[in-house]
Amino acid sequence: MIMGGDGGGMPSILQAAVQMKSAQLAEMRPDWEAAPPFMRHTEQIGVEEVAQARGMDFEGSLAAAERWKGAGNDAFKAGEIEPAIEEYERAISVFTYFERDEAGVKGGKPGEVVELVHTHAPGSVCEEDADRRGAFLASVYANVAACLLKFDDPENRLAAQVVYACDRCLAEQVPCISDGSDEELGTHAAAISAQQIRVKALFRRAQARLRNDTVADLELAVADLTKASRLDNEVCRRSGGGLKANKEVHRLLAKQKKLLSAQNAKDGKTFSGMFGRGVVITEEEERDIHQQAHEDNVANMKARIEAGLPFV
Repeated sequence: MIMGGDGGGMPSILQAAVQMKSAQLAEMRPDWEAAPPFMRHTEQIGVEEVAQARGMDFEGSLAAAERWKGAGNDAFKAGEIEPAIEEYERAISVFTYFERDEAGVKGGKPGEVVELVHTHAPGSVCEEDADRRGAFLASVYANVAACLLKFDDPENRLAAQVVYACDRCLAEQVPCISDGSDEELGTHAAAISAQQIRVKALFRRAQARLRNDTVADLELAVADLTKASRLDNEVCRRSGGGLKANKEVHRLLAKQKKLLSAQNAKDGKTFSGMFGRGVVITEEEERDIHQQAHEDNVANMKARIEAGLPFV
């Protein structure tokens, strides 16, 4: 028998085998491995109504998804957070859902490969419909983030899920703000609404980051809030004065910039480099920080799932 270095014997071998298998699965189904429970649940949503909605033309699919989103909004307003998330999962799954390769034709054993499936995806519909689809999904992801932030979370188990939801929101294709001319008024209004959702996603992602209570997350939060503040100002300006500034965003940004400045002053006595430059972060540094934070979030989420720890 091959013994482990610590004399553990078979348990060490089994542990190594489990780790190897986990690494293989991560390569085979990266989207699934990175997904939190609310997104994984889209694989299980195979009720007849949802299946029918996926097979409709774009207008029919959107109308069905809007109904589930509306039910989620009603539940959220009533303080029923978990039922709201369930409705939002259905709304998402009309356009984006996980599908398991039960036959094993895509590699691996039957059921091991799990892929994201997209209906009415950009490229398969006209540009306007692609924007409407993206704006709809962005709004639902932002709503999921709002739900997750409502839970009492003393051990900070849900921050990574909020970040994931906001990342997906911000990655969706949404309409750009036009000049607001009469012939583009409808598109302009839709774009204003979509950009307001992006402001909320940046704000909620910053709130989740701040729960982690680390300097790196504080910097990420300030970066998100800075973007949210600038975008909010632009949205207000392009709305022709019809919208008021998002005071929550600007207040939280001012507060966190002060905290970061104080932290930088403290660290500046010992460290140089990034912390010595105040709150200015280069784009390359911001990308590196976001990437590391994303990898940490995925690793944390995966560990909790494998350990059977509860989420929502």
